[in-house]
Amino acid sequence: MEISKTFHSQTKKNPHLQKHLIAIWSNEDNSSFSEEDVLRLFSKLKVHHNLLKNWKIHATDFSSFEKLEDAIEEAVKQNTVIKLYKSLFSKKYSHLTEVKTWFILRELVDNNIDRAKISGYLVKMAAFKHYNEVNNALLKCLHESTETGINVILKKVKEQKLNVDVALCSHKEKLLILKINDYKASKALGSSNWCISYNPVYFKQYTLGKHSRGSKRTPANQFFVFDFNYDPSHPHSLIGITVNDKKFIFAADKRDRSISFNLHIDTVMELNKEKYYTNHHYLTYLQHSLQGEDHKAFEFFKSYVESLDTKEFDTRDLLKISQIMDKKFKTKSLKRQSKRFLSKLIAQQKKQGNVSSEVIDLISEKNPAMAKKMKKGG
Repeated sequence: MEISKTFHSQTKKNPHLQKHLIAIWSNEDNSSFSEEDVLRLFSKLKVHHNLLKNWKIHATDFSSFEKLEDAIEEAVKQNTVIKLYKSLFSKKYSHLTEVKTWFILRELVDNNIDRAKISGYLVKMAAFKHYNEVNNALLKCLHESTETGINVILKKVKEQKLNVDVALCSHKEKLLILKINDYKASKALGSSNWCISYNPVYFKQYTLGKHSRGSKRTPANQFFVFDFNYDPSHPHSLIGITVNDKKFIFAADKRDRSISFNLHIDTVMELNKEKYYTNHHYLTYLQHSLQGEDHKAFEFFKSYVESLDTKEFDTRDLLKISQIMDKKFKTKSLKRQSKRFLSKLIAQQKKQGNVSSEVIDLISEKNPAMAKKMKKGG
């Protein structure tokens, strides 16, 4: 990892923070962050310096960019909710609020509904006798200001051409489960409290196996579960679930609170194993999300491919790998490394007797000497 003069010049006035950010950046879990990403986070820390100080949030207390940025985002959101609450409810009416009131206000803030519109639903505050009346008024504002429901989500997917797979759709059970295939879809459909929905680098970390959760860094699938049995202000009305081919990795409710036990987790695990556990699926995802065409990108590509079940590679998988390398790695050095890597993979298939005529033709083009040896049965 190289630190540029630009980075040093823009952060030199805060040497302790600079040193700490570099230390976090040096951690392998944060290696997918670019210099631009780190400078953006540095800028966010400076913009919200006073707020973070009041909330006693210190960057030096964090060892990962994700947790640090989550803390910043949460502080900003909570501060906005507190300001909204104080502007709507004087001490005279504080008895008309409760915990659920705060949840609803948070949902209103998350949906960017302005104060003027919200206050319009509370004009009869003096007539309210119980906090349920306030909550109902706020929920009415939420419902009338936002569209929700299975058909609404599917319409949004179609109109915005979002890259998702409908894993399960049940109007009877009021349940929609989508597999989210890129950051654009995550941002459009996910909770604004999730790092994977407010920053593309985190989506890449989770789905390309660069997350720190779990014992192995294997490619993962991201699912969003929309449960319309819950009120939209309920944390479990939207759940994000990350799984790989073998196990559950992580889940969070729409408030970004970790979930370990939920019936939807088992459902997603079953759907993932049944529908999406194929090497070709992971390779296609890699093809569309791989960034860069340099040596670092090639090493990442290799580690990703090797993390898959290479013993199960078929002709289609090998052709896909070759296609990706031909398109992305065009320098003389990387072409040579790509040829060696492909030859190694094909040799593994040869040992198992899984090499088709198409693969023989492919290796004839890439490595004629090896192809000649394979045709002779060597």
